[in-house]
Amino acid sequence: MTTLYLVDHHDTETLEDEEHDKLIGVYSTLELAERAVAELRGKPGFRDCPEEFFQIVEMKLDEIFEWKDGFVEWRPEDY
Repeated sequence: MTTLYLVDHHDTETLEDEEHDKLIGVYSTLELAERAVAELRGKPGFRDCPEEFFQIVEMKLDEIFEWKDGFVEWRPEDY
């Protein structure tokens, strides 16, 4: 099974009452994913955010990553 490394930047602080995800890329090795993060860390916008906003997620190709059991939709009347 092929392993891939997804790099994203999940910003929960710079936008009021919103979250903002930026997909950085998908890499064939952890080393390449870490290099991408290192390259962007000092760039405008990224340098002003905490380091933990960068995420490297290991994923298996051709495999369900999340939501294997489905999901529940919440409606206002459920509250």
